[in-house]
Order: sequence, then C-alpha cells, then structure tokens
Amino acid sequence: MEPPIEKYPPKENQTVTERVWLFDVDGVITNPQEKKVTDSEILDQLIRRLKSGEPVALVTGRSLKFLKDRVVGPLSEKLEDKSYLVDLLIVGEKGGAKVTFNQKGELQELLDQSLRVFSPLREEVKHVVDENFASLMFFDDSKMTMISIEMRDGAKLEDFWSKQGKLGKILQGLLTKYNLYGQLRVDATTIATDVEDKKVGKAHASSRVLDWLKERNIKPRGFVVVGDSQSDLDMAKEIDRNNFPVEFIYVGEAQRLRAKDVSFPVVSTKAQYEKGTLEYLRSSN
Repeated sequence: MEPPIEKYPPKENQTVTERVWLFDVDGVITNPQEKKVTDSEILDQLIRRLKSGEPVALVTGRSLKFLKDRVVGPLSEKLEDKSYLVDLLIVGEKGGAKVTFNQKGELQELLDQSLRVFSPLREEVKHVVDENFASLMFFDDSKMTMISIEMRDGAKLEDFWSKQGKLGKILQGLLTKYNLYGQLRVDATTIATDVEDKKVGKAHASSRVLDWLKERNIKPRGFVVVGDSQSDLDMAKEIDRNNFPVEFIYVGEAQRLRAKDVSFPVVSTKAQYEKGTLEYLRSSN
C-alpha cells in the first residue's frame, strides 16, 4: 500500500478549488457497447467544470491512444481556448501512463517503463484469445504497460460477461505457468479483463492525481468520483485514505457494486452508464 499523500502546507499562491472530479471512462464518459462518446453533452459538462476552475481527471485502464482518439480529441475540438486543458489530467493503464497539458493545450505523455509485461505471456494470451474468444473479445495491442482483453464493439455485455469467468481462469493458470503470480494479477472490469502489475490499479492511478494536484499547488475542498464498476470504488477509497472529503457516484448496475464498509457517501443514479453520469452532472451544475 502506498503511503498517504502528505497534506498541503500553507503556501503562497496556493489555489483552492471547491471540487476535483475523477471519472472512469468506459461506461462513464463513453457508451460501454459503442466505446465512444455518444452524447456530446458529457464533453460540454466536463468543459463547464474546467472553465469554472475545477480540475478534471480521467482515470482508466484505457491506453493513451484510445483516450486521445475518442475522448481528448473530441473534447479539445469543442474547446476554443485550449489553455483550459491545463486543468485536465489523463491517467491511463491504471496508473502506468499519463497525459498532462501546458498552458497552450499541448500534451505531454509519460509512460512507466518498469511496468511492461513479460513478452512470452503477452504472446500466449493473444493466442488464447484469438483461438477461443475472438467472437466476443480482442487483444488490445495499444496497451504498453499491461495486457488487456476487451469486448468487441457492439457485442452484448451479458454475452461478454458469460465468457469472462472462463477467460479469467485461463489467465490465472498462465500466471502460474510463467511464475508471475506474485507480480501480476487478473482484474475483470465491465468491458475488459486485464493482466496487470500488482502495483497498478485504480487506487494507484488516483494517487497520481493527488500527486499532480500537489505539484501544481492546488488544494481541493472535496472530490467527486464517478464510476461504473467495483474497481472504480478504489478511486474514492484512495482519496478517503488520504483524508480528503469524497463522494462516490455509481452509474453501473446495482447488483455489481459492494460498498457496505466505506466511510464516505455512495450515490447511485437512476440512469445507468454514461446516461447516469449525465443525470448526475446536470443535477450538480
């Protein structure tokens, strides 16, 4: 477990902001089946928060390429003044990669090279997926620090979930075969199954958000975390562990969340997935 982020000491030129927003991407910003932003109002809502001085972080297992193509690009096109992007942080591959922006809206990528996954394991997982699960899933070659097997565009969530358990058992066996069980883990999310270093995850990725805020001398009064899966709850837990007020907004299916032992508010929207995100953002304007 990573140590708590040191609290912000009083400093000159410190920026105090009412809220910082953390969003998962799949099923929260993008449609989980079409895997793209299908309602541009979500981007308008994000821009509204950036313009009000509230930092926004997208915290996801997605690759930087996916994020730039399907979220950052469309958002940037809507934003005439690119300087607002300085308050946007992209944390991809569950903390293995990130994108920041300067005052001109130019992006800088940073990849954690220490997290690259053992090549023979990557090749065998790709073969297993191509041979046994190709009708519903594909191996995501764009990931640089982890292995990710993703649901095909347009596939039904229920069909994907019905095969996800079998795939998980195969992956666990491969970790044992390559003697990587102590280093790597298998993580099932709403539309993907990942093999990742045990150091990464939504908590680790959220700690990178806290680091970014501290580096920029931004002191938040509170955080709002929006997610659609059990692992997204770890984002709010990490914020809470560092003694910041946080609220978790759950937009997924009710039966897929277990949140009985948390000390912060958990709110479930009536609508689900990206429609639930919009429901909450409209209500919090």
